[in-house]
Amino acid sequence: MKKVYTLLIALLSLSFVPKVEASHNVGGEITWECLNDGRYVFKMKLYVDCFGAIWPFDIETLEVFGNPLPIDSNNQAIQSINLIPDSVRWMGTNFGDLSPDCNPNQFSSSLSCSDRSNGSIQVFYYKSAPIQLNGTPPNDGWHFRYELICCRPNSRNLVGGASGAILLRSIMYSDPAGINVQNCIDSSPEFVELPRVPFCLSYPIQYNQSAVDSDGDSLVYKWAKTYDIPAASPKERGFSSRFSFDNPTPDQSFNPLNKAAHIDNNTGIINLEVHDYRYSDWFVTVVEVAAYREGHKISSIFREVPYKFYDCLPIDSVTPNNQPEFYFDNIKQNEYEIVVEAGEKIEFPVQTTDIDSGVTGLPQEVTMFTSGNQFAADFMDTTNCSNPPCAVLKNNVPQYDSSRNRYQVSGANVVTTDFEWQTNCGHLNADGSQKSYYFYFSAKDDHCPVPQQVDTYVKVTVGAEGIKGAPKVECIEELSSNNQITWSAGQDLANSFNKWIIYAGNTPPLPIVDSIANFNVMTYVDNHKFTYYQVKANVNSSCNNQSVTLESPIRRSGYQRYPINVSILDTNRIIIAQDSAADSYQWYDCNTDTIITDSTRQSFAPQDSGYYAVIITKGYCSDTTDCVRIFPVGLNENRFQQTVRFYPNPTNGFVNIELPQKQQSIQVKVRNIHGQLVQEKKFVNQSNLQLQLKGKPGIYFIELVNEQGERANVKVVKR
Repeated sequence: MKKVYTLLIALLSLSFVPKVEASHNVGGEITWECLNDGRYVFKMKLYVDCFGAIWPFDIETLEVFGNPLPIDSNNQAIQSINLIPDSVRWMGTNFGDLSPDCNPNQFSSSLSCSDRSNGSIQVFYYKSAPIQLNGTPPNDGWHFRYELICCRPNSRNLVGGASGAILLRSIMYSDPAGINVQNCIDSSPEFVELPRVPFCLSYPIQYNQSAVDSDGDSLVYKWAKTYDIPAASPKERGFSSRFSFDNPTPDQSFNPLNKAAHIDNNTGIINLEVHDYRYSDWFVTVVEVAAYREGHKISSIFREVPYKFYDCLPIDSVTPNNQPEFYFDNIKQNEYEIVVEAGEKIEFPVQTTDIDSGVTGLPQEVTMFTSGNQFAADFMDTTNCSNPPCAVLKNNVPQYDSSRNRYQVSGANVVTTDFEWQTNCGHLNADGSQKSYYFYFSAKDDHCPVPQQVDTYVKVTVGAEGIKGAPKVECIEELSSNNQITWSAGQDLANSFNKWIIYAGNTPPLPIVDSIANFNVMTYVDNHKFTYYQVKANVNSSCNNQSVTLESPIRRSGYQRYPINVSILDTNRIIIAQDSAADSYQWYDCNTDTIITDSTRQSFAPQDSGYYAVIITKGYCSDTTDCVRIFPVGLNENRFQQTVRFYPNPTNGFVNIELPQKQQSIQVKVRNIHGQLVQEKKFVNQSNLQLQLKGKPGIYFIELVNEQGERANVKVVKR
């Protein structure tokens, strides 16, 4: 759809217009880029609603706080940074219109800034001249703040504070060594996707923040607080009853059908659902993206945007407008996770579908777009990404759309492409340990006024050959004359084990007391009765002959040893702690890092998809299982589970799998007793499968997933 814009003349004539305080500012974010010459360029995006006054094309100012402040080349403290309008980006993105891109000819009138629709917003870009910041940030960082004294639209979830005021912020910390002198060392994370503001009432919403970090730092997402002006002494904004900064949208206390907004700390994906709310209401949200390097927080940026909800009419009186669906490797799934070894080439098809037709009977157009710092800008180059070689998309490569300022591919009802990535040893961490990479995918239809959109990700974990998973030390047994340490570890499929290293002492850091060069020995008796113990596994990586060390947590001695079985059995989405002799069980939500207070039995039936674990206690000893991924079972999945046969069980190595009918595509995953993925295989157009369990004798969990997303699980004992 081609939109009509009336802002060009206004923008070109506003160079000398004073700031218009009646403009409706709704949020923004502050980031920075580290240039090759050691200087920074600061950037800001401002989000403004289109039914307020026209935003002026003038200079804005970041205020800088910290003790000590950064200094310039004249040894003067830097207290502010001027930001000028980035005219190229203002002109190159349809003057910042973020209104949903849809086809009003099929459905109804669209939202747009051209007609000043209530709920349409614009983005305006600013950047600084290159600037050098000399000095070292204090422990609490250098703070960069921008204050607007007016005029935020009425926000349903906020109370108190200065009327309509907004305070944007970001924080720069020192590098892991505590040194940040003369030259910049970090570019902040940056949101790849512009915000989605209007959402549909009564539909599940999955919204991806899609931040990337050009330095390859680890990113952590969470809800953050919003602050009131002045910038020199900001105060937290208050929230209305039943709202909070980490519960910013209407939850079940307003309507039993509502689902509270939840953010995934690793991916930034937000899930929520809202029913029956007034169109005039805005709901302020703030998301923090923190970048970590070597376990040290190096920067934090904060995106503040409001949410607004519309009654998105169905295609007709009875037919809802469904979300597009993703298929990865020919299997319908919202998230796709792969574990590979460095040097493997990853190839799989990606497809998004939308079965709906418009009111005219024509197919809806579905659009796919993607991002990730392991992609080059054009999705074809293998060299220009954060850590080459880059991943590429083949056979229907996204093309640049200047109107949306992004690469995308569109089609009627169905869009496909192929993902390909050649991994190597350079994709591991510096110490040779495994590293995870995220690739974000989005798909939307063209329903008006608000399209349905789904956001998801592909997570690829690249590991070196060697033991999969660090050793796990059990609670230590204190005898009359010695302490006995017992531990467990993943399988050594590549025969890369070198030695166990035993650390012990009365105060950390612990010195080495012994080593064991036999992988099958996982017990050590110490006659000194030290206070603390730790076990590390040293393996030889296939990548550059690196020696990799996998560490267990430090354990305190002095307790009777209670052996704890930390395995979990997943059967029809009811998860069971395998240890039946525990004193207590406490189930844990790995998605939110919180205790599930009313779940203290041996078994647990999650209502929502996600990752879960259980804390098992015996006497003075407690241990936590690995987090396992669970999908609540549906009727069709339950039938599929009941029709699949696995035999023989127990087995000497080979497992036969009989399916009720030939499956176009079926994925088989094998996990060991610790929940670690040890095998993965895909079968095509088969109804009888044969699988060889390659590991040593023990307990294994086999999961099948067919092209419809149906699952079957079984526990198998290998003799």
